[in-house]
Amino acid sequence: MMGIPTIDIFMDLTGVDAAFDTTAYLRNLAHDEGLFGDDRRVTVALGPNASEVRGDSALESALICRDAVMALSDAIAAAAARAKALAVIIGGWRWRNQTLCALAEHTPRDPMIATVQPRFSDRDLCYFDGLPEGDDIILPIVAAGFLPEYYVTPECLSALFLITPRACAAAPRFAPPTVEDAYSEVLQGLRRRGYRNLILNRILVARGDGGPGYLRLSQAPDGHGKPDHDLKRDAWRKMPERRLEALLSMAFSAQGNARILLDCRGMSPAMNGTAVCVLGFLLGFQQLDLAGIQITVLTSAAAAEYHRLETRFPGLKIQRDVVEGRFFAAILLNQPWSLDAVRQLHDMAALIMFNMLDTIAWDIIYAAPPNLEQSWRVIAQVSDVLFFNTAYTRDRFRFRFHPDERIAQVVTYHSMHPNEIVADADPTGVANEPYILVMGNSYDHKEIAGTLATLSSAFPYTRIVSIGASGAPASNVTVMESGQLSGGKVARLFSDAAVVVFPSHYEGFGLPVAEALAYGKVIVVRDCPLWAEICELTPHSQNIVSFRIEAELVSAVGETLHGLRCLHPLPNVLGVPPPERCEPDWASCARKMLEAVEASISRFDGQRWLARDAVLNSG
Repeated sequence: MMGIPTIDIFMDLTGVDAAFDTTAYLRNLAHDEGLFGDDRRVTVALGPNASEVRGDSALESALICRDAVMALSDAIAAAAARAKALAVIIGGWRWRNQTLCALAEHTPRDPMIATVQPRFSDRDLCYFDGLPEGDDIILPIVAAGFLPEYYVTPECLSALFLITPRACAAAPRFAPPTVEDAYSEVLQGLRRRGYRNLILNRILVARGDGGPGYLRLSQAPDGHGKPDHDLKRDAWRKMPERRLEALLSMAFSAQGNARILLDCRGMSPAMNGTAVCVLGFLLGFQQLDLAGIQITVLTSAAAAEYHRLETRFPGLKIQRDVVEGRFFAAILLNQPWSLDAVRQLHDMAALIMFNMLDTIAWDIIYAAPPNLEQSWRVIAQVSDVLFFNTAYTRDRFRFRFHPDERIAQVVTYHSMHPNEIVADADPTGVANEPYILVMGNSYDHKEIAGTLATLSSAFPYTRIVSIGASGAPASNVTVMESGQLSGGKVARLFSDAAVVVFPSHYEGFGLPVAEALAYGKVIVVRDCPLWAEICELTPHSQNIVSFRIEAELVSAVGETLHGLRCLHPLPNVLGVPPPERCEPDWASCARKMLEAVEASISRFDGQRWLARDAVLNSG
C-alpha cells in the first residue's frame, strides 16, 4: 500500500453572499485548522459576490482566483504534479483539518478510487443525511455505527471530498463555462475511465452552516451526457445500500434503542402447539426488564381478538395485520412456510431470525406447502440467528439443510414450569372414573388411530378420552376436537386422567409431555431420543415412560393404571440427579432469545443484510 499523501486544498467560495467575510474565514481556518501547513497549495475560488481578501501576512500564500474553472483546473494539475490529494471544499463553512487527514488515510485503499467522501450530519450531530439521488431520508447518528465501513459508488458531488493523487493525474482536461459543469466533467470523466467514489460511513462531518452535504451534479456536456447520466442515476437509485439506510432510518426508538419485532402472524385464532409457543414467548418477553428496548408484536387481527393479546400483554405494542415502521431485528416465532415470508422479514428488519419448532412438515411431505425446501435452504444460509426449541430439532434441521456455520443456532426450550402450565380446571364435567388420555391430532405421525385401536382392545372396560382423533373405534372411546377446547377443559382432562399417552413418532418438543408432567401424571411416549433431552429439563423424569412396540405400550399403561412401579424408565443421559434439574420458564426462554438478538446487534455492520438482499432480490 502506498503511503498516505499530503493534501492540497481547493476552496470554492463562488456561492457565498456579499456579507461573507472571506478574510476572517480564511484567517480562522489558518489559525484553527492549520490551513497552510504541510507544504499545502491552497487555492481559493471567489465568486462575484465574495468580498476581497484583505492584506494579511498569514494568507499571502493562498492563490486567490475569480475564474473558478481555471482555479480548479490548476489545482488538480498541481496536485497531480506533486502526487498529492486535493481536498475540495464547496461553501464557506468551517471544516476540520482532522477530517481531511482522516479521509486521506483511505486514499491508498484501492488504486481505482477517484474521490473519497465523508457522511454529512446536522450541526448538533443528531442525524446524518441519507445517500443522494433518491428519496431524502435522514438517519439517527446511532445508525452510523451499524453501516458498512464504506461504500463504493458512482460519482457524487458533495460539500467536501478528496480527489486521490492517481485521480488527479488521470483527470480529464476541461474548459466548461461554469464551475458546476467543471465538477461534473471531472467526476464523470474519472468514472468513465474506471475510477469510483468511496463513501466512508464512519467519518461524519457537521455542516455548521446547515447547508446540504450532497450537491446536485450537473449533466456534463460531453456528448455522452444524457444516456450516461441516466445510467449513473439509475445505478445510485438501485443501490441496495439505499434500502439498508432507509430501513435503519426507522430501526431505532426516539431514545436510540434498537426496535425489535416479534412476528406472530403464524399464530392462528385457535389453541394449538404453535399458539402455546408464541403466547409463551410473549409472556416471557413481557416479564423481562427490557430497560428501554421497544418490543413490537405483529399478528393477525383474528388471532389478536381470539387470544386477547392487548389485555394479556399490556407491556408489548401490538400491531394488527400490517406492520408499521421498520426494525433492527425481527423474529418470526414459527417456521417460515414460504420464501415470500423470508423476503417480508428481510424488508422489515436489518436482522432476521426464525424460531424453528420442528422439521416435520418437510419430512412427511404431504403437509408441506409448495417450495418449503427452497425456503428452509435459503434461511439456512441467509438468517442471522436460527432458534430451535430443542437440540433434537436443531440436529434434524442441521442434518437436512446444512446451515451456514457462521449463523448462531440457539436452543430456547419451551417452559416446563408447572406455574406456567397448570390452569384452573373447569368445575363441570369432573370424571367419576379413571381414564386413559390419548393426545394427538389427525396427522399420521401422531399415530392416534392405531393407538386407540390397541388400547380400546387391551382395556375394553376402561374409559379412553382422545384429543385429536377423527373417530372413535370403540364404545369406550370419547373423542374431542383438537384446538377448540378451552384452557379450563384441557386442565380438567389432565387433572382427572389416570395416565396420559402420547404415541407420536415425531415431535420437536412435545408439549403434551410438559403438560402431563406439570399435572403430576405419568406420560407414556413412543421411544425417541428427544425424550431423553426433555428428561434433563424436569425433576420428574421418572414419570416419562417409553415404549417401542404395542406390547410395551399396553404393559406401561396397565402398570400405571394399577399403580405398579414403572418398568421402563428413560436413561439419565447427562447424569444430573432429577431433584437438581431446573425447569425452564418462559422468561428464561425469552431472555436467551433476547441475548442472541443483542449479540447479533453488536456484530452488525450491514454486510450480511446486503448479501442477503442480493440473494432474495436477484430476480
